[in-house]
Amino acid sequence: MTETVDNHQMNYRLRKATEEDLPFERELFASTREDLRMLDLDRTTVEGLITQQFDAQRRYYAGVFGDAEHYIIVRRKESIGRLIVARREKELHGIDIALLPPYRNRSIGTHIIRKLCAEALRNGQQMRIHVLESNRARRLYGRLGFVETGAIVMNHLEMVYTGEEGE
Repeated sequence: MTETVDNHQMNYRLRKATEEDLPFERELFASTREDLRMLDLDRTTVEGLITQQFDAQRRYYAGVFGDAEHYIIVRRKESIGRLIVARREKELHGIDIALLPPYRNRSIGTHIIRKLCAEALRNGQQMRIHVLESNRARRLYGRLGFVETGAIVMNHLEMVYTGEEGE
């Protein structure tokens, strides 16, 4: 799925992630964990928790989605996010998409999700994602045509793409 999207608003490309990207991916993960930063703990403890959770997430993804493709989202030579996706015979599973705070709410993630949904439809696959109940992206996924299945995996709600965007 390596691609370049070149328009004045998005102007991003995807490239395969490498081991050299791990420090960036940890920084990105930390930027999504405001819940831990609000705890009444000292900075060292919070940073330790973030590192622990990042490492646990990496192990989980490797164990359950060993066949997943890992991409870094790049804009003007700057790493701004990541995408992890597993392509299987009957399913396209959006495992993780995250952007650094300055690049959120700028349609980049929406564009990527729409491209994945279109790919799944073309290939006769079901598009599936999991999202924390408290994650604001949950509303976005609903607008893009995802519905909750009722399944919960590792405290994340499962959602599948219906092929029809909502409001």
